[in-house]
Amino acid sequence: MNLKKIFKNYKIFFCVMSLLLFTVIPGFSQALGDTNNSGEIDIIDALIIAQYYVGLSPAGFVASAADVNCSGEIDIIDALLVAQYYVGLVSEFSCSNETPGPTPATGTSGPTSEPGELHTGNSTYFYSLGAPYGGCGLPQAELDSQNFVAVNVQNSPGDYTTFHPRPIAEEYADILGFFDNGHNCGRWVRVYIDDYCNGSNDGAMNKPFCRDGPGYVSDQYNGAVLDMIVGDSCYDGNAWCRDDPNHLDLAFDALNLFEKDGVPVGDMYPDHYNNRLITWQFIEAPNYSGDIRIGFILSAQIWWPAIAITHLKNGIHGVDYFDGDAWVKATMNGDLGQSYIIGPTVITNGVPGSEYRIRIYDVSDQLINDGRIYNFSFPESCGTNCSPSFTEVTYTVE
Repeated sequence: MNLKKIFKNYKIFFCVMSLLLFTVIPGFSQALGDTNNSGEIDIIDALIIAQYYVGLSPAGFVASAADVNCSGEIDIIDALLVAQYYVGLVSEFSCSNETPGPTPATGTSGPTSEPGELHTGNSTYFYSLGAPYGGCGLPQAELDSQNFVAVNVQNSPGDYTTFHPRPIAEEYADILGFFDNGHNCGRWVRVYIDDYCNGSNDGAMNKPFCRDGPGYVSDQYNGAVLDMIVGDSCYDGNAWCRDDPNHLDLAFDALNLFEKDGVPVGDMYPDHYNNRLITWQFIEAPNYSGDIRIGFILSAQIWWPAIAITHLKNGIHGVDYFDGDAWVKATMNGDLGQSYIIGPTVITNGVPGSEYRIRIYDVSDQLINDGRIYNFSFPESCGTNCSPSFTEVTYTVE
């Protein structure tokens, strides 16, 4: 179902829908978003809210359940939020009657790690991010570094066949890997080369790492170091991605760029690699300067204003957008941790505007740059729909 087209043509569609009889089904407790008291929240509820907003009088309408963002009025944003809930883009309505102001971003429920905490695990390599994006919602060219890593989606030793829908539901939080439903995207890691495996080290299911040989040994490459950025996720059904919570998948082109005594090692791969052990830690972006970059992603339009944010000092845990009256929590685009679906500052006669105002939370759930607000417009170069994978915008700040 293409919700964007439905809402783009809402006047015609809602007039047709107004001919239907919406019956109130008694016996259910009232829930926010269940505007016809049917006992479930579905696309009908979104259509009913939209009908009400454009001046129609839908039968069985329960107004007390319609203001799902508690803005004090029932408008097209409420209809869009209910539609997003129906298709799984949001899992709950973050409704608050408090005075709008900075509030902490939704915290991570997976593994947490403060900068400086060391982790030791196995390493592997991969050649490139997928197209048009990697697992963090950015094209490879827009990463701050081509020295990138992927981190595990799941930490489920011995289970190589279960692939939970992503983002992984809260009920399975205990098996979240360091990808943490995208919450560690855009963070930097400092990676140290550790011991070499003399043996078989293929990540086979239900078999030990580094088996059938003398085991791990230290050599001249131990201690080589490189700063890398989290740009992707590892969700394969192998021992690397499931059995080792501290596993990192390293960019292939970075393997011989690790430095020791300030000099690239040059020849660690292929003869001295064999999926070596590594020790790593999260760090803030090294030598950071400037400010964030914002771009609209592929297929973005005013009806679906999806953006990606890069050049982060300390990751990203959330985005607020200003809807003209209050700050609203933006929805992450699936588990693409650096991509969010925002809203405009103005909606006129049901048609969203093209001006946006956002603020951003880092990995510590604090507003970046002392609460700096970023103002920008939908890019003219996109026309009605963005075809590039990343169309950068210029912005003003306040």
